[in-house]
Amino acid sequence: MKQRIDKTWFIATIAVILLMTVPLVIAPKFSADVMQQVYEYVTNNFGFLYTFLASAILILLMWIAFDKYGAAKLVDIDDEPILASAAIMHERNKCSDELYTPKRMLLIICLMELV
Repeated sequence: MKQRIDKTWFIATIAVILLMTVPLVIAPKFSADVMQQVYEYVTNNFGFLYTFLASAILILLMWIAFDKYGAAKLVDIDDEPILASAAIMHERNKCSDELYTPKRMLLIICLMELV
């Protein structure tokens, strides 16, 4: 089955990436100053929300990983992994199904992203 790319979303995504990265390359000092101001604004005005959302996501992921259905398979064992770290854990999963279930792999990957 041949996959088709939605050209509208592809072009929009590339445009957003370019709009974000080109100024960083052209004027790194100015971009760093702007990013610092945005960071300070967000942390000063929405710091509590940032902390709350990070904690809520962590609790949600732990709940998903350790609930009574934690051993449930989310994908078939023959499906190809998307991420490189998932590929490594997929190989480990073949050796130890009870330790590296797909839900726990998802939790580990998401926790690695948070760190």
